[in-house]
Amino acid sequence: NAALAAHVACLRVLGVDAATLRRACGWAQRDRRAVTLAVAHTERCTFVKKLSRKVDSAHKHVTQVAGMKFTSRTSTTVTEWVWRIDVHYELVLYAGASLDGGAERRRVTFRERDAHCHVITTTEHSPSPAAA
Repeated sequence: NAALAAHVACLRVLGVDAATLRRACGWAQRDRRAVTLAVAHTERCTFVKKLSRKVDSAHKHVTQVAGMKFTSRTSTTVTEWVWRIDVHYELVLYAGASLDGGAERRRVTFRERDAHCHVITTTEHSPSPAAA
């Protein structure tokens, strides 16, 4: 069947080897369970630091009194909050429709990655959900 061969080829490109495919086929045939392909991920946002800096206005205010010239600028204090966002994701095959209920032993992770970035906001509210 061409459609099945295409699906298997896609799984191979994603990193699923022959042993994992045999294991997943066993779940479907022997255990009469659906096999699910899913992306599982966790995200954590943590506060790093608070920064404050003065920014001078681009406009000058010139005042002339009794032949004397006075120049002034307005400065504004800018406050920023720095956050670290950590992300972990996995591509998994597992038996059943849900990872709940002891499916951990019928689960194969075949691709995973961790990444992080820093985000700067102008409010003290987290840009992402905090760790639970």
